[in-house]
Amino acid sequence: MGVEDKSELATQPPLVLKYDTRLSQLDSLVVFDCLDYLVKRTTAPRSALLRMPASAKRELFGGAITTTLPTSIIDASMRLMELSDLRQVPDTQEVFLFPDADISIIVEVLQRVDAEQPADIAKFHFDSLAHDNDAVEHKIIEVSQLSGESSGNHTPLPIVLSGTQLVRKFNHAQPDELRILLAVYRLQDKNVDLVVSMNIPMKTSDGAIVTEGQFAAAQETFSIAARSLRIVDYGLFA
Repeated sequence: MGVEDKSELATQPPLVLKYDTRLSQLDSLVVFDCLDYLVKRTTAPRSALLRMPASAKRELFGGAITTTLPTSIIDASMRLMELSDLRQVPDTQEVFLFPDADISIIVEVLQRVDAEQPADIAKFHFDSLAHDNDAVEHKIIEVSQLSGESSGNHTPLPIVLSGTQLVRKFNHAQPDELRILLAVYRLQDKNVDLVVSMNIPMKTSDGAIVTEGQFAAAQETFSIAARSLRIVDYGLFA
């Protein structure tokens, strides 16, 4: 299985969701169809979204990685295959969408970047995402290394970053405000950085707003996913 070389920042192709250009290259019509399908599945107002959902262990990359995610979360690759047979989510990514909010969680296998210090590693991936998103502004709020004992199968403890990005969606004058959560697992001997990211549109040009309380619920979902992630089969990175 290949890994994406991100040693240099380069212009990426069009995105599946404007909030993360690394997902795929589907036509914008397919993107809107996918998001409309997800949003229309609930009649609840956005102010009622993002309460803590039921969660369960989920297998990623054919069972090579496991993590705990909401049971209601939707596998983007399955939904996109229903909408179009033109392109699929790359095999180096697992992409999940919340069924009732424009939030995505992405698990991605990337080539290890040159940075060595934990804060620098996380910053590189955050800056790369901002570049991919054509962010007009981005800022890191906090970087930390999760503490505690590593799991029995030696899954490394992740470096965790939170930050903000301002992204203009489809050339709207007012940029959307995104909260970005990142967890980076450095696999030194495999030359791999495993990156989990969550994209939360806090305030969008169409007037949608996520409150701090709702953000806290999404943040807890991300924290559970990051802390529970286990690498079961290191052959994934061969």
